[in-house]
Amino acid sequence: MTPPLPEMRRLLCIDPGLSTGIAEFLYTDGLAPELTGAWQFSGGLYAFLNWWDALQPTATGRTVIAEKFNARSTKGFSYTTAALEPLRIEGALVAMGLMPDYVAGAADKRWVSPAQQYIAGGDS
Repeated sequence: MTPPLPEMRRLLCIDPGLSTGIAEFLYTDGLAPELTGAWQFSGGLYAFLNWWDALQPTATGRTVIAEKFNARSTKGFSYTTAALEPLRIEGALVAMGLMPDYVAGAADKRWVSPAQQYIAGGDS
């Protein structure tokens, strides 16, 4: 008798903002993730909601991870309303039940800072 095949899973990785980037991967416990879709679109929250509505019929069974907006002060930089658009998308993810609400120090670590998203990258 052959052992059962590992369950295929889908993962959506979201970098929210005025310009939102999303990558979708298919993976199993024993195989490296395979990129199956990638999207980049502008328009903030409303563009994200339109994109999600179009994906909805096939969205079941996906795990969602997203970058967590971190207010960082940088010399000579001030936040504008547009810079806060990721927070609106984070709120939508929580409201739609796609992500847990962010609780600092919680065991569920699906919200990650920008530096944690990259396999290789700089220090800024």
